[in-house]
Amino acid sequence: MILILSFFTACKKDSPSPPISPENIDLSVGESKYIIVASSNRDTLGRLIGALTAYNPDMSVKWSKNYWVEQPDHLLYSKGLLFISEVSGPVKALDIETGNEVWRYGSENSFYSGFCLQGDTLYIVSGSTYRLHVLNAKTGTALWTLSSDFIYTTPAIIGNTLMVQALPKVTLGAFYIKGIDISTHTEKWSIPASGWGPGALTRSDSLFYATSGGRDKFWAIDTSGTVRWSKTGTYVVTPIYDNGVLYSSFMEGLSALDPVMGYTKWFYKPLYGWGGSGAAINNGKLYVVRSNMSDLVFDTRSGQIIRETPTPYYYKYNVVVSNDMLVRLRTAYENKFDYNLVEIINPETGELKDSVKIVGERIGPVSILTKSGKWLNSNN
Repeated sequence: MILILSFFTACKKDSPSPPISPENIDLSVGESKYIIVASSNRDTLGRLIGALTAYNPDMSVKWSKNYWVEQPDHLLYSKGLLFISEVSGPVKALDIETGNEVWRYGSENSFYSGFCLQGDTLYIVSGSTYRLHVLNAKTGTALWTLSSDFIYTTPAIIGNTLMVQALPKVTLGAFYIKGIDISTHTEKWSIPASGWGPGALTRSDSLFYATSGGRDKFWAIDTSGTVRWSKTGTYVVTPIYDNGVLYSSFMEGLSALDPVMGYTKWFYKPLYGWGGSGAAINNGKLYVVRSNMSDLVFDTRSGQIIRETPTPYYYKYNVVVSNDMLVRLRTAYENKFDYNLVEIINPETGELKDSVKIVGERIGPVSILTKSGKWLNSNN
């Protein structure tokens, strides 16, 4: 997801009141508290097993557990608890300081969507029953459930309206975008949609944004179920809302859109192919990791490139940024073997500050928890 923080810069201990500049950023005393990294590897029987690791800012291990998480929105932090949705298993809440399990919900073989949190209420979709489950976030107790066709994807919520995407039970063709009234637990409206099945959901302050699974379409929908505008493109990466702008990446380039009207505020078209990319926002800057060219930093208002840094080839596009560090994941190749790296970058200069090799066949999402309690997720 694209994320934003209020400005704060940590300074070196040996300089009492230095001016704010890139040289004054010290990652060891910054605002980032933990870096949460998910990965997986194969056991002796060839089965994939997960690893969820919390790193301190100096990349020493705080704790590590055998949990298998593959999507950014399958990790969520709130009030001391880290909620995780595994590839196979119940929903769990972990103590963020120890990694110990606080509660669990669901059967041992359920597959879940990512989380939607409002106050102390968690909304999540079961992949084994295709139901919406509503839980008390503190205890894991079920508050209510809803079955409406085959519900897919992580839900999104504005006020009393929760939006989901669903496939019909009878005809597995077109899918539906549905609005649920969370006060009455009933369906408010349903919109037929076309494309390659359900995709991802996100939201602004007043509108929902839904994409098709084939990443060729997306729609802007209000809480009454009215489609405000729609677009068709090629390889639409999940649109992300931040500070009055909707950002979306296409095969052709990167767009900044007006979230209410849908018109283009600015567009970046590179000389060569663009493709999908991870992105994050902080302090008026949009950080983008391209798969095989460079890291780019844009001014969010003008779309002008602030910095472009050549990079090695990236198989993963995960990137997340706080005020004191940019964290990116990449898969490297050495001596006929692939391995994964977590890299810590100075967000002001692009300088590589630290890296840790992750043993594992797959590298999953990366997130940052700040000392102020902000939870920053990567965008996949």
